[in-house]
Amino acid sequence: MNKTGLVSVTFRNLRPREIIGAVKKAGLDGIEWGSDIHAPCGDLKTAREIANMCREEGLEVLSYGSYFGKQLVRDVKAEFIPVVDSAYEMGAPNIRIWAGTLDSEEVPANVRANMVKQYRAFAKYAQDAGITLSFEYHQKTLTNTPESAVKLIEEIGHPNAYLYWQPNQYKDFVYNMGSLKTAMPYVSNVHVFNWAGKERYSLSEGNGVWGAYLHTLNQDGKDRAFMLEFVKDGTLETFYDDAETLNAWIK
Repeated sequence: MNKTGLVSVTFRNLRPREIIGAVKKAGLDGIEWGSDIHAPCGDLKTAREIANMCREEGLEVLSYGSYFGKQLVRDVKAEFIPVVDSAYEMGAPNIRIWAGTLDSEEVPANVRANMVKQYRAFAKYAQDAGITLSFEYHQKTLTNTPESAVKLIEEIGHPNAYLYWQPNQYKDFVYNMGSLKTAMPYVSNVHVFNWAGKERYSLSEGNGVWGAYLHTLNQDGKDRAFMLEFVKDGTLETFYDDAETLNAWIK
């Protein structure tokens, strides 16, 4: 069954319990917790506290949104295991990581090869803990185009490596639909927002384009988490409105 949720970095200024209360009130299924503020990598005490608070409110931990993968590391196991441990303690079924900090066409072939080698190891370590690994679908990474994103997963060549998907707010609907269809065989979860360039809009104003995206995503019968990431004016009031829209679409 598809799930609905919130990416915690939407409200970096709120504490975990406040976010949990808001998500509960909004009627969403769960939360993707970010490692930058709310659930730092390796802080297992906080991870367990978050897991307990979510459980008490009947919410799921949908994913662990780490910012790992932006740089090559010296010791893959030593540096990535704290990420896995935090996700495991939270009961997160997935870890989201990044694929560098440059567009794919800016990355030399030898550097890309080293990144792919590390990501393959990340996928294995996550799999050993029963957790999937998914890459942020974003500009200024190796997933900046659908072709490069799919190439990345195929180069990694590990069954535990997946992609997130989100529309590129600087591209039009035709581009984004093509992007979705290309990436879809590997898409685990989806970040949901309604932007055009730097301008943010309420989610309900994106009913047409998102209706098309969701229709396409439903074609393969896979269960995914659809998670709100940022809202028009950064307020809880707008979040509640967007959550109502998202639930209407998904449920």
